[in-house]
Amino acid sequence: MSLFLLCVLSLSIPFVSCTQAASAPKASSHTAGPVETWIEQHAIPLMTAEPSGADEDLQPLEQLVGNATLVGLGEQTHGTHEFFTMKLRILEFLVTHMGFTTFALENGWDESRQIDRYVLTGQGNLSDLLHADLYPTWRVQEFRDLIEWIRAYDADPAHPTKVHFAGIDCANISQAAFDEVVAYVRGVDPQQTNLVQALYADIRPSGPTPVFVDSGGFSSLPQATKQHYQDNAQQVYTLLQAHQAAYESQSSKEAYALALQSAHVILQYTKLAVHIAPFATLLASPPGKASRDACMAENVAWLHEHTGGGAKIVLSAHNIHIANTAPVAGLNEHNLGGLLRQLYKQQYLTIGTSFFQGSFNALTSYNEFTSYTVGPPLVGSYDDVLGSVGLPLYLLDIRQTPAGSVTNWVQGPAKLRMISQVFDPAHEADDYGQGSLHQWFDIIMHFQKTTASRPRP
Repeated sequence: MSLFLLCVLSLSIPFVSCTQAASAPKASSHTAGPVETWIEQHAIPLMTAEPSGADEDLQPLEQLVGNATLVGLGEQTHGTHEFFTMKLRILEFLVTHMGFTTFALENGWDESRQIDRYVLTGQGNLSDLLHADLYPTWRVQEFRDLIEWIRAYDADPAHPTKVHFAGIDCANISQAAFDEVVAYVRGVDPQQTNLVQALYADIRPSGPTPVFVDSGGFSSLPQATKQHYQDNAQQVYTLLQAHQAAYESQSSKEAYALALQSAHVILQYTKLAVHIAPFATLLASPPGKASRDACMAENVAWLHEHTGGGAKIVLSAHNIHIANTAPVAGLNEHNLGGLLRQLYKQQYLTIGTSFFQGSFNALTSYNEFTSYTVGPPLVGSYDDVLGSVGLPLYLLDIRQTPAGSVTNWVQGPAKLRMISQVFDPAHEADDYGQGSLHQWFDIIMHFQKTTASRPRP
């Protein structure tokens, strides 16, 4: 019997609305000083967070992005409408004006390939794909709109270079990844097929629903069992590596690279499980979180090298992941963005987000999506100071700042909201990270008032 008979609860999370009325947007009440004056003078106002076709206000991005080939777009929550719609606006601009070719999301690797097939060919039903192949937080109208924009762009014969949709995560796995490796081996080395199937037998999900790495049936296994599964996955990966020349001659370099990457993601998944203690969760496991970010960095690097011969990538994930260093135990500079900065230096550009007040969706402790509304941030926090100028939406380049008060401010330490997928309003003060805005991000995008994302029924 396959191990994975149970599906993770988070794949069918209900949505419960309990939004409270929010007050009108306002600026921080503290007295303006040299930092606030500098922000007012250097902020780049944006017209709107809503995609509208007009992009004159985004023209400064050409200079801000420069020669970067990886642009990390962060989000302070996983459920804010304006964060998601602004990502579509920026994606449109970077694709049409700067030649970016891939949208990479904090989503399962193999599930996202089904969506990539859709945007390239139109095959499949988008509503079904949203519910089957996106994490629950992305099953919202905003991401449907983003995917539909990519599809429309790719369907236009005036655009010979197509835009890909990719996932970078290894925390979810589905049957598709295993089946792809088995099918590839069957085609290039049939006598090894039974071995590969046997090695994958206990790891492969028993049903079509992707399985999250710390779902109950997996995280409760003895470490020795999880290590055994990792050894099996490693054996398949090593088999493909050892026969590269022969397998490429029987297929192609591209087909081999894709099969090897699928085997690699399966191996990443098993390694991630080993780093999670029995009965623990990924979020409560610093080694697990570090392993996950390392895997995501490897997958971004693969995309950069193999999608269109050096893709220019828009990377979408939480601020914690895309930051150049993360204020989270077990991550720091070993988070996704930190590893990409080490690998690509200034070719990797980070755009973090902040907001002053508003609504967002997040999980309750009962695994339900709920809309929350929060007021102004902690006094003296980065969110507070960025909101002090009262601009509704703006970009701010913080890579070079004048000596004195402004540099001292961006260097910190100070606090910034870091709301993940779970939120408890009784402990809102816990959802702040402390550190250096300058060390975290190259550019900050501030929203004075936000609303919750729009879940799809």
